Parts: sequence; C-alpha cells; structure tokens
Amino acid sequence: EILKIIVAVGLCGLVIAAALLGLHPERLLIADADVTPERLLFYETFTGNIGTTIRYEYLPRDVSPRLYISEAVVDGELRPIADGGGLLAWELVERAPVKQVWRVTVDAGGAAVAFPLNWWPGWQARVDGERVDASPMIGSGRLTVSLPAGEHTVTLRLRNTPLRTVAEVVSALTVIGLFVWAFVGRKSQFPRLPSTVYCLLSTLIISIALPALLHHTSFTPTTFFDFNQMPYPHAGPVNFGAARLEAVTLSATTAQPGESLTVQHTWSAASDDPLTGTLRLVSPVEPRHGVPYALAETPFALPCDGACLTRLVMPNDLSRGLYLLEMRVGEDAVYVGAVRAPHGPARRTDAPVLAEFRDITLHTVEPIQLDPTTLRLKMTCSTPGTPRNWLLSLRLLDASGRQLVQQDIQPGYGYLPTTLWLSGETVIDYPALTLPEGLAPGEYTLRVISYLFSTGEVGGQADIPLRLMTPALYDLREACCELERRGATILCQAGGVALLGADLPQQLTEGNSLDFHAEWNALAVPTTDLTARWEVLDAAGKVAGYAEGPLAPGSRTSEWPRHTWVRAPVRIALPPVLSPGAYNVRLTLADAVCTFRERVTVTPRPREFEVPELPYPLAVDFGGEIRLLGYDMQLDEDVVTLTLWWQAATSPTEDYKRFVHLYDPTTENIVAQDDAMPRAWAYPTTWWVVDEV
Repeated sequence: EILKIIVAVGLCGLVIAAALLGLHPERLLIADADVTPERLLFYETFTGNIGTTIRYEYLPRDVSPRLYISEAVVDGELRPIADGGGLLAWELVERAPVKQVWRVTVDAGGAAVAFPLNWWPGWQARVDGERVDASPMIGSGRLTVSLPAGEHTVTLRLRNTPLRTVAEVVSALTVIGLFVWAFVGRKSQFPRLPSTVYCLLSTLIISIALPALLHHTSFTPTTFFDFNQMPYPHAGPVNFGAARLEAVTLSATTAQPGESLTVQHTWSAASDDPLTGTLRLVSPVEPRHGVPYALAETPFALPCDGACLTRLVMPNDLSRGLYLLEMRVGEDAVYVGAVRAPHGPARRTDAPVLAEFRDITLHTVEPIQLDPTTLRLKMTCSTPGTPRNWLLSLRLLDASGRQLVQQDIQPGYGYLPTTLWLSGETVIDYPALTLPEGLAPGEYTLRVISYLFSTGEVGGQADIPLRLMTPALYDLREACCELERRGATILCQAGGVALLGADLPQQLTEGNSLDFHAEWNALAVPTTDLTARWEVLDAAGKVAGYAEGPLAPGSRTSEWPRHTWVRAPVRIALPPVLSPGAYNVRLTLADAVCTFRERVTVTPRPREFEVPELPYPLAVDFGGEIRLLGYDMQLDEDVVTLTLWWQAATSPTEDYKRFVHLYDPTTENIVAQDDAMPRAWAYPTTWWVVDEV
C-alpha cells in the first residue's frame, strides 16, 4: 500500500509539472524553449555552478584549483595538450559519456598528452589496441597518456572500479528484493500486477513526453540575471526605477578582438526626464567575486523611440574567454547576455619578455592605480601550450624589501586558466591589489611567482620594478579638532613636511627591533628630498640604535604634491643584549629635532640561570667562554636526538656554531652531522649573558 501511494503521488507531481509548463513557463528556472548553450553557459558562469545543481565539490580531487571555465565553454572545440609541446595533429573520432576515441600524431621524442576530460578512478586507455597507463595531470587533473612519436589511435573508456561494481550489485539485489516483496510476498497481491505495470508505463510515458513538451513550446522570453529582483534567471520586464527594460536582443553571441556588437533593448514606462544608461562588457569575475573587471563600456540615452540600438566595441586586446553584458541605469544593473571570444590577439614577434616561467612567458606589466588603495595590473602573457593550471602569487615589496601586499590567484581569478590559453596568442589579465593605507608615491617591486596549487611546485619567479604616483591626500585644515583624523597634531615639521604621529609600542622585549609606523603630511609642496634619522636613547642620552633614510622607503619627498598623507614603516635595529629600562625616541628631520614624550620600556629577555639535574653531566670548557654542562640522547630507528646544556662563562663576543658529528671510531668516517648555531640558528651566542644556561 505504501508503494502504491508513493507511485500515485509521483505521477500526480509529474502531471502538475507538465501543466505548469504549458501555462506558466516563465516560472521555471530556465523556461526558454530554445535552451541555447549560450544561456546555459550564462547561468553556470553567473552562479558558479557546474551543470545545474552540481557544484564544484563534485569535481575530482586532482582538479586543483577548481575549474571556472574551459575550452568546452568558450568554443566547444576539444583539444588535447602535449606537455612541453610536440603535438602535431589530432582528431576526435568518437565521443560518448564513458568513451572517447582520438587519432593523435606526436613528433619525435614523444610526449605526455593531456586529453580534455577529468580523470576519475576507472578511466582506462589503449594506444593502438595496447593497454597503457592513464593518470591525472598534476596541476589540472586532466586524463594524461604518454605517447611515443608517430600517429596513434587512443581509446579512452570509463570502466567500473571494484567499489562501483559492488554498489551496482547491491542496488540490483535491492530492486529485485523490493519487487519480490511487493508482488510475490503475499499471493493475494499478485493479481494486482497489471495495475502496477500500468503505473510504471504511465511514469515512463510522462518522463518521455516532458522533454518533448519543453522542446516544442513556442515562447522565447529574454533571460536576465541580477539576483536582486529574482534569485534565478528570469524573463522581463526588469524595473530600473523610472524605466522598465522589456527585452534585449544581441546581434551575436561570439566576438573577436576589435569587433563591434549591437544590442537592441526595448523599454517601457520610461520617465520623460532624460536618463543615461551604460552597457558594459565585464568578466564573470565581477559578479562572482565582487572584483571590478570591466573591459569595455558605452553609454546610451533614455527614453528612445521604439527599440534602442547600442553599439559596443570589443577591446583590441580581448583575451580568449567568456564575458558578460551588463546594462546599468543609475544604481540598478542587470546582466542581459553572454559573449564568447574564441580567439585572443595574436602574439607579436617583437613582444618584449620580462620573465620566462615554466610554460608561461610574461611580456609586460603596466600598473594602473585607480585610487590610493587600489592597484590594477595589466599583465600580458603567452604560452606555447600547457596542460597545467598555474597560479600566480603577486607580492608588492617596498624599497627596503618589506612585503606590503600578497595575493595568490588564478589568472583572471579562475576565468583565464592557463589550460585555456592558445599557442601563438597573448592573454591580458587585470588582477587588482588592495594597497596599504597611506602608501607613499615612489619606487616599488612587484614579485611574480608561478606555482601549482596541488604540489607547491614553483614554475618561476621574477622581480619587476613598479612606480606608483597616486598619493593619498589629507588637508590638515579640514580637521575640526585635534581628536579627529586619529588625533593628528604636528609633532615635528621641516621642509614643508610634518610628522603627525608614530604608533610606538609601550613595551619591547630585549633582542627585538623597534618597529612602528610614522604618519607624515605635506603641508606644502616639499622642495627637497628629506631624510629622517630615528634614534633610541637610553637614560644617559646614549644612542642604543638608529635608522636613517627617506621618510618612506623608495619615496622622494620632492615628488609629493601638497597634502600628501603617508603612513611609512620604520624599523630600528637594537643590540641583542640591552639593559632593561625606559628609552626615548628622537627624530632629526632636516634642521628640526623632535623628542617624543612617549617612552619605550625594554623588558629583559626570558633567561634561565638554574642548572637542572642532567641525565649525562659533563664539565667541558670551550675557550673560557662557554661550558658544556651535559647532554641527553634518544635513539630511534634512523634518528639520533641530542639535547645539549650550555652555560656562558662570560658574555661571548662571537656568534659560534656547534658541530655535532656521528662517526665510525674505527675508520673515523662521518656517518651524519648537524652544524648550526644553537636552537636552530635562533639564539646566537652573542645574546648570552654570564651564567645563563
């Protein structure tokens, strides 16, 4: 009886769904009769889903980092990729969900060829009829087969693993058991078999008719995406306050660099007041990750008579990939379509080369500073072809080598993966870095490191000089009182530049450097390149440590415009052994000398003077400076762990290393050794004081 109820409810649900399809198709997730690949790609790209409800956690574990896009999305042309080049020709002979047959020609030397499908356990490969190993490509997870030189027929099949075989057997036995229980368990129910068969046939008929109903529906509504008015792709109209967008038609869904695209958009209920809208070409990065990534835009005016026509020109350096069209009026925006670029710009023969990484060439890096805290980089790259998805670590360093920013991303934030790049083309990427507040104009270094996420293997590193010239501006006269703008007051000034503050720590442990930030403000246009000398003074006024240099590393104050506001790091190296107590900090800026009222208190380093009970005591003197008090030793199968207890007879004046050798006393051959400063280079002997253990 329970089974009959379940079947009946299921049939009713299918009938109701079919009726809703005929009456209100716009209520469905994708309600277009022409469910075109462009609209499906539009939905998947916008939401980040792969398929419809299958998200990235269903990807094979070797697909690392996760995929956002591939050649199947951009142009549908599947291409095998040879590791290191060497692939001359290919042809896809047969393709099925669990089988692919390729005809591949490899040049002399052979190559590991990655095919355009993800490797799962169970994929098997045959080359010219002979079984060979198939494995995932490190860095992308693509199924890879090593091929010798020549022409080959490669057959790829997905076979069952032992676990899948057991699961299928268990499932089959379960179904058989249910039928036996339902139809044979009680003889009185056996005559009901014809009605049960009827229910099964009805379900089969509706399941076949449902796709047919979808296929033959005649409506073609426009699909919009905004996730504000509706949390799914929906048909028009879309409200923009004083105007309503009814429909949008694109002249094409594919474009090449430099081509133009015409967008026809129909509006209703537009205000009589003139409005200005904007049509933008953006990367899917913008809605997916919230990173500004517009590549082209053009304005249009409302209201317009009948249908509006807006022409959008593709950038000449548009990279191969998938892009979205956004229509914006005021603060409201909606995505109205997707455009695929199957080819990017050709690589110039005279293109400069900044760095050569494994599989990647970096040609140019152009900094675009949108505002004082946002740095957009225009990076031009190319590849001879790579089956790996390389990540880039972008690090901004100041002139002193201090790292200010680090961001690790896939090219295009995952929408320009290196497996998508074609040989002979250039790829333009626009990663954005968030800069520290108050970064000074001047000279910096961009460190670019390529690596594989799955293994950490580094493909290469390059240091590229950058010059940033957009300052943060702050007019001190606009502060209503001293408590505003972090309580900024002028502590010291010279040459048109004022020191507004320094976040000195109250306490400092002996042996550490004094690190803080100084806040500067250009009251007028500086006429010279100022330098600052920072000094740490003990109670007697003796200098314990100092740092001297530009107000900000790599920055020249003569290039600061008026009201430039800079928050610059300062590091003062102090002796490893320093008497505890209060210290003053003094600044000499040109002719002005400032002494801060704030004091820094140096606390002693934690030290041990008690000699514990030692497992193996010794009394060995080394030059009258250091004593070896004893040791402990643990023997494992292949490791000797030795613990040494030292004591300083005096305060050593040199940084000594200790040499520990394990040797054969018969031959005096050294079997193993460990040579280093104490505590793995972390506690040099010049830090030791008398009687310290």
